[in-house]
Amino acid sequence: MLRSENIFLRELDMGDLDFILSIENDSNNWLVSNTSSVYTKKEIEDYILSINGLKSDKQFRWIICKNEDESVIGAIDLFEYNSLHKRAGIGIIISEKFRRQGYALESIKLISNYAFSHLHLTQLWANILESNDQSIRLFEKCKFSKTGVKKKWILHEKQFIDMYFYQLMNKENIS
Repeated sequence: MLRSENIFLRELDMGDLDFILSIENDSNNWLVSNTSSVYTKKEIEDYILSINGLKSDKQFRWIICKNEDESVIGAIDLFEYNSLHKRAGIGIIISEKFRRQGYALESIKLISNYAFSHLHLTQLWANILESNDQSIRLFEKCKFSKTGVKKKWILHEKQFIDMYFYQLMNKENIS
């Protein structure tokens, strides 16, 4: 478990089934998650039961909870973990009613510190849609820098959308 002032991150468990089902099947999230159809309860159950860890699965999802009452407010992932090149992608979702309260910022800082100090990664990266101003501001507040543009990367409603590539470098681990 990872803990900071207002939140803690814990491993996903079967008690999170309905929460994960709700965020994965919310079509408002599909554009950023590359999802195009609903997941069944069985598929989410199988996913939770099959988790082996970051090093074997190359991804790991933590549940974001409030310290004060342990309520679930979101999820944060490291994905495309690459131990050889010492990097991983990062993705986050906060439930609608908990947005704009600083929880995402605190979660990204917490997982970044963990990635750099415990996993010894040299960088984290994120893909952010050009139109997602909230995420752009969030990641820039967390010291991520826009280092590239993936032109016409996502097809949405018969139009292509650019995707920005953001990176956070761990200065201590770069030789």
